[in-house]
Amino acid sequence: MFNGKKENKQECLNYLCKAIMETRANGSEKNNHIQELKLIRKEGRDEEYVRPIWSDNPERNDGYYDINVTGDSAWAMIKDVINGLSNTL
Repeated sequence: MFNGKKENKQECLNYLCKAIMETRANGSEKNNHIQELKLIRKEGRDEEYVRPIWSDNPERNDGYYDINVTGDSAWAMIKDVINGLSNTL
């Protein structure tokens, strides 16, 4: 829960992932079971990405589906992740 401190984006992603895992969209097609949403910070650059991790198709976890969330607030990040995943679920 937000308590006035800096937003914990990874914690927000963990809650979002749990919600996605409870939907029919997660796993409705073969190879679409999202197991985790990881916040990735690119070394040496001021960039952030969210990497969806699929449990039943590890070759999809190579970064091709990374979602750019650089400069996003946690709320904007959630919207970007949902939009990004809507093409893959």
